Amino acid sequence: MLPEKQQEAYQAFSDAVRQNDILDAKTTRLVYLASAMAIGCYP
Repeated sequence: MLPEKQQEAYQAFSDAVRQNDILDAKTTRLVYLASAMAIGCYP
């Protein structure tokens, strides 16, 4: 589990990406995975 501050930052990022209509669904998923891995949250 992530520390609370990182979890809040990731959630804000996640919401911003989800509301963006520029990226297609596959690219959005890749961005989610890459950002999660960058902060140490491996699936």
